[in-house]
Amino acid sequence: MNTPPILETQRLILRLHRKSDFDAYAKMFASDRAVHMGQLGRRQAWYAYAAEVGHLKTKLLLHW
Repeated sequence: MNTPPILETQRLILRLHRKSDFDAYAKMFASDRAVHMGQLGRRQAWYAYAAEVGHLKTKLLLHW
């Protein structure tokens, strides 16, 4: 299986999730800025993060 590309600009890096990304993900969803997205506690954020990772692996990576 091939690996998906990593797309980089000066301000953004698009790549697959990494385990080390979770702390920042959880902090983002716990912050006041997430009020319009739906604030999440750490456990809820983990479920959402795991669902995203699982979705990518089962749906999108099949093409790579």
